Amino acid sequence: MKLFCSVVVSTLFSVNAFAASLFSEGANTNEPATACRSYLGTGSMYYTSAGDQAINYTVALNVVSLGDGSRDLLDYNLMINGQTMRWAMIIDDKENDVFQKVLIPSSAAKIDDYTSYIETGWAHKIEYDSIHRDEGTPKKRTMLFNFLDQHGNRVTHHMLAYRIDGKWQLISTGSIGNTDGVISVWAHKLSQADSCQL
Repeated sequence: MKLFCSVVVSTLFSVNAFAASLFSEGANTNEPATACRSYLGTGSMYYTSAGDQAINYTVALNVVSLGDGSRDLLDYNLMINGQTMRWAMIIDDKENDVFQKVLIPSSAAKIDDYTSYIETGWAHKIEYDSIHRDEGTPKKRTMLFNFLDQHGNRVTHHMLAYRIDGKWQLISTGSIGNTDGVISVWAHKLSQADSCQL
């Protein structure tokens, strides 16, 4: 039974296929290293206090490699009803390419001071190794984040990444909650832009 399970797991995905950067290709490809990648799209958020009424907005995500490339800054800008809400976190994979630390700003005022970011959770990333061949679909990658925000709420964030016509497409869902239950959930659909939106 153990042998069967290990064969199934290794067939479904490979944990060695990710390079250090979140969306970079392996070292044996011809894709140049990119310091910043930008993604644009739309999102919807639902608050339990408002029932099933959706808040729709536009989303910009910049993924920026920091320092020696072992850290990626995920910098979100949500444009909701004419107002911009910025949300950022750092993914640190210096010690391990599969399992990462999640760091968030120590305060809203220090969102651009990356030395002030503190570790509050973890992330892991997986590349599906054979499903795309079996199903004839683009190769898929996933990343799962689990961390505490600045208010002590638990954030769970799942991102699915795949390529169409050479550009990354991202679908992400997430939730924010605490010991009293879920506060909000969201869904985003983004496409890689031609240039960084810094």
